Amino acid sequence: MPALHSMIEARRQQLLHAIVDEWDSRFDPEVALLPPPAAHSENLDYALALLETAERSRMGRAEALIRRVLDRLPGDETGFPLLLIWHRHRRRLTPEVAGKIREAICRTAEKLARRDDARAVDRMAFAKIFVSLASAEIEDDSRRLGQGRARLDSLAAETKDRATVPDAGMALAGLHAIATYVRDPHARWQAGRLLEKIWSDVAGRLPETEGEGGLLEAMIERASQGASRHVPEIGPCAWEALYACVMNVDAPSRVAVLLSAKAAAPAGFA
Repeated sequence: MPALHSMIEARRQQLLHAIVDEWDSRFDPEVALLPPPAAHSENLDYALALLETAERSRMGRAEALIRRVLDRLPGDETGFPLLLIWHRHRRRLTPEVAGKIREAICRTAEKLARRDDARAVDRMAFAKIFVSLASAEIEDDSRRLGQGRARLDSLAAETKDRATVPDAGMALAGLHAIATYVRDPHARWQAGRLLEKIWSDVAGRLPETEGEGGLLEAMIERASQGASRHVPEIGPCAWEALYACVMNVDAPSRVAVLLSAKAAAPAGFA
């Protein structure tokens, strides 16, 4: 189905350029960052989006954003975008910037390993586990990899009997990141089981999911192979559409069929 794949990639590029245009319009050249209230993580999302366009002319700003953020010693919230940059673009970056990213990823993972709240079933739970697992593989740290596996298993047990999870969009982003970028077979298997459960829940609740945030809507568009076009206008939450553009968003086949059918159905017939 090469025609379908080229259509999906064309849509991905359309979203990426809309995302970059939004952040370009907000960029403050005096401080060389997005102005407040943008967080460190949003500046790294901007850098990731610039790299995703594959335009050599944008490499300089992307690397400058990364350097500037990491020189300011950001908090734990930067691990997720940093790992996406690392896995997708590290070979295009200068050795200096790639080295800074690796050091920052490992610092963030060590902080997460010491924090009790990393075990909580909150909206960032699966993103935190992705950071733990992926950073452990980068450092070849079997102890931390084991911790990440155990936390994923624990969260799987806790969510087994839940009808829904907090912020299905962010949960799917964290789990698809594990499935896309983590090599560990057990973690990938467990992530696959959780993706089956959460995607089945999302498909069963369509179209009521439309008020649950732009990230979930962007994920549904990718998983339905473009049948759904309900991604909101790119604005302050541009990162929501970005995360759906930078990982393999493959819903289980039976769920993907249901998503496509419901997304394409006229209102009142879903």
